[in-house]
Amino acid sequence: MTLIERTDEMNSLIGELCSTTGGDGRVVLVSGPTAVGKTELVQAFARAAGERGAVLLSATATRGHRDRPLGLVAQLMRQAEPHSAQLRQLTENAVLTATLHMHGADDAHHVRPAVLHGLWTELATLARARPIVVVVDDLQYADVPSLTTLLFLARRASTGRVMLVFTLSADADPGRSALRGELLRLPHCRRLRLAPLSPAGLAALLGEVSGVREPPAVAAEAHALTGGNPLLARGLLVDNRRLGAEAGPGLVVGDGFTRAVVSCLHRTDGIVRRVGQGVALLGDDGDPALVADLLDVHPVLVDEAMTALRAAGLLGPGGFRHPRARAAVLETLDPDDLVNLHARAAVLRHRQGGPPLAVARHLVAAGHPSAGWTIGVLTDGAEQALAQGELDLALSCLRLADDQCSDARQRAAIRTTLAAIEWRIDPGTASRHLPDLVDALRQGLISGRHEAIVIEFLLWSGQIDTARAALTRLVERPGPPTGEAAVTIAALRPWLGHAFPELGQLLESRQPRSAALRPPRVLADPTLHGVDALAGAAPRGDDVARSEQLLAKCDPDELTLGTIVTSLAALMYADELEKAGSWCDRLLRALDGRRAPMWQALLTAMRAGIVGRQGDLRESQRQARDALKLLPAASWGVALAIPIATLILTAVGLGNLEDAAACLGVAMPPGLFQTSFGLTYLHARGRYHLAARDFPAALADFERCGEMLRRWNRDQPAMLPWRSDAALALLALDRPERARELLREQLDLLAPGQHRARGLTLRVLAGTVAPAERPALLHDALTHFEACSDRLNLALVFADISRTQELLGARPQAEAAARQAQLWARECGAEASVRRLLPATVRVDVTEEALPTVPDEWVTDLSDAERRVAGLAASGHTNREIADQLFVTISTVEQHLTRVYRKLNVRRRTDLPWELQTEGGRRG
Repeated sequence: MTLIERTDEMNSLIGELCSTTGGDGRVVLVSGPTAVGKTELVQAFARAAGERGAVLLSATATRGHRDRPLGLVAQLMRQAEPHSAQLRQLTENAVLTATLHMHGADDAHHVRPAVLHGLWTELATLARARPIVVVVDDLQYADVPSLTTLLFLARRASTGRVMLVFTLSADADPGRSALRGELLRLPHCRRLRLAPLSPAGLAALLGEVSGVREPPAVAAEAHALTGGNPLLARGLLVDNRRLGAEAGPGLVVGDGFTRAVVSCLHRTDGIVRRVGQGVALLGDDGDPALVADLLDVHPVLVDEAMTALRAAGLLGPGGFRHPRARAAVLETLDPDDLVNLHARAAVLRHRQGGPPLAVARHLVAAGHPSAGWTIGVLTDGAEQALAQGELDLALSCLRLADDQCSDARQRAAIRTTLAAIEWRIDPGTASRHLPDLVDALRQGLISGRHEAIVIEFLLWSGQIDTARAALTRLVERPGPPTGEAAVTIAALRPWLGHAFPELGQLLESRQPRSAALRPPRVLADPTLHGVDALAGAAPRGDDVARSEQLLAKCDPDELTLGTIVTSLAALMYADELEKAGSWCDRLLRALDGRRAPMWQALLTAMRAGIVGRQGDLRESQRQARDALKLLPAASWGVALAIPIATLILTAVGLGNLEDAAACLGVAMPPGLFQTSFGLTYLHARGRYHLAARDFPAALADFERCGEMLRRWNRDQPAMLPWRSDAALALLALDRPERARELLREQLDLLAPGQHRARGLTLRVLAGTVAPAERPALLHDALTHFEACSDRLNLALVFADISRTQELLGARPQAEAAARQAQLWARECGAEASVRRLLPATVRVDVTEEALPTVPDEWVTDLSDAERRVAGLAASGHTNREIADQLFVTISTVEQHLTRVYRKLNVRRRTDLPWELQTEGGRRG
């Protein structure tokens, strides 16, 4: 029954008592789980009794009363003094006698019969004038003499106008539970059971307290969290009043709820509270038998206690109903007790054959494993924790194992794995392990995957010479590489091949690729060796598919670093920028919630470089800065060049040379120029010098890029078209012949489909020929930049066209090209840089209202497919109608129209030239 219904029933009883003049006394026993409203019910009853004119004697028993003989009775009878001084005198004499015998033997808890009869006689006499109501809350905590006295009075209550109301918790210890049976055997005893609230009852309570009718879904969620316990529900309500508006949908579980949990636990009996703590400590495995072993308590008592905890709403079918409830209960344990229980739990779980991670959690919490088996459990637990993304737990397991391990080889492996996990969070922190790991590597204590990790750490930190020595020892071991050596080489090859070409050459010269280097399963990625075809080679037609296959199989960690970086670079070199950006985004999403700042920073930096190649300078700059926020500059190692180079290039493109110079002032790590990252940085520095008109310095940087690429056998324009940049510097230094020579070399090296590099080459080549020959080269460059969606270079080429047309005396064409240049520049944020390239006589401000006209000759730049689509669109056909007529997808139509709009500088189909209608009808 609900609390309201029970209150009505109690009021009816007091009404009957007050209306009679004879013996109609009662005993009422209110029972139920902890904190379901027993106290609230008897307090309401006590108020009603006082209002009806009854003499009210009330008390609340506490655990302290158990050591004070007759303390509870004395508390009750003192309240009767205004009505009967004799009652108080009798009680004080009895208390004095009981106290004197406290340390005696047999009669320590004895109450003399004369005292009992005297108390009842005085109460019965007093009740003839006014009914007497005795209310005792939490009777289970009363001292034994008080229980004896109250039971004596209860047996005689029916002969007078006396009502005794007791609350007794359902989780009382067995000794006190016997009292329930004694009372219930009395014919005039009435029992009122209170149960947890139903979802509907809980909804009514929440509505009554908050004044707002809660939706059924909220009440159902509250019931799932509280089991219908009113105390817990009120705590939940406190949290949602304070935090609900900020937290969004769903109930907030905060401090109010956890305080209610602790209060509820403290109201339970000792064994119940102890079992609750044991269940909280064991977590998901709250098996009663295990709890009994942990606490050294009889299993039957544990079962009873867990039943009481479930009845109180603290436990649900799978343990605590909310993680915060479990955490709150754990906090009630004394720190030393907590440590000892965790240590005992670890031993018990290990003996049961529990999962290593579950055992390791207890070992970490205990903090002082002593048995030999703990090292293996901690390392296995760390591996499982890492797989589940629990980096902090994995680190704690390994640090504890490191402290306890005495075997040098095992300790080196533990410390390597520890450093690898720390590296994901902050390579700067992990670097403190490097000296010890290098010593262990030299002593031959580290091998296999751990050897690869240490060498990668050395490379990342710029300690190239030390890494070279370690790699030399690896490849010069006698015999073919098998087993762990093969794993090490296979893991290192892609990283070396892309980022450290000289070391990659060392590896290839000593251990060429062969089937022997490809074990059936290389670490977690069986296709890791497939990246061999990408690292160190010119981009080929099948690189895109191979890169995407590798990226689909890679889960970011320290041993797939080379695979991911190389695969993304291959997509960039193939001008597949949209795919490269999409894979970066996908990998970044895979890292959500995994606490891997290093990986997030590196991928964000690569994403910034991809966006920069697409010409979105502001977004590229923002992402590069975000990357540096994720990881401090000191932790980037040689990879610091990636975001810094991007920031230099974007600053130059945006026309902010001061920002670019500030980036060049950032201290770079040692060994940088032995890496491909250093090559990227050197190229960006050359672009700055070029913009700052320091042409000799720019030429020196670009020529050094060429020297490095030739030394590494990587001189491919798709990777770095240094010749076109050097040619710009040569033209500024009035050396056109040498510039033309470099550009011809670059054209000869280009493969079909390498649009960006070819566009860059053609654009600079146009500057080496007479003005009349330039338009054809520049239009070819436009086609290539449009194919790879390079907005910045589109703007620059249109600026070149404008200058060329001005030189040729074609003012309208020069103005139209200038408008196009400014439109593209506005898209990528390069207005200032592009404006400086335009001829002064044709500078035009582009507004939304003043779109440029389309020169007739530019319509001829449309491909046949674009003409067909544009013609049908100009005739009024929808995209779906065009797709149906041409037997292509709607997506293809949209892509063609996007390119048409850009080429013709229009914003909508209604702006398409009317001449295209004829083209569409003829060709469609």
